[in-house]
Amino acid sequence: MDLGANEDQAGAHGALRKAGDAWMLPDDLGAGSAGGLQASLLALRGSACDLDASAVRRLGGLSLQVLMAAAAAWAADGGLLRVVDPSPAFQDALRQFGVAATTLTPQQEPQS
Repeated sequence: MDLGANEDQAGAHGALRKAGDAWMLPDDLGAGSAGGLQASLLALRGSACDLDASAVRRLGGLSLQVLMAAAAAWAADGGLLRVVDPSPAFQDALRQFGVAATTLTPQQEPQS
């Protein structure tokens, strides 16, 4: 199952794909992916979510902002959204942006 627009629609980049218990982030999270990523995350709001970043090879500032805003929204709702299994490229991008990995990988469980 994919969340987001189909390939013929604007915003297709950044769509999430279900893989086991997690949602797979696309390999390219450059600026062109931010809109699709936002739409996919909005569709998941209200549920605990793990976002698998193992395939990410590029993370741009706009997509990082979308991920950070989503994590803040989930926290405000008492939920949990976290990035799991971050690729080396994802981790490097976080360091370059000056963002602590714990910003997107909270350790607490969602509130009931």
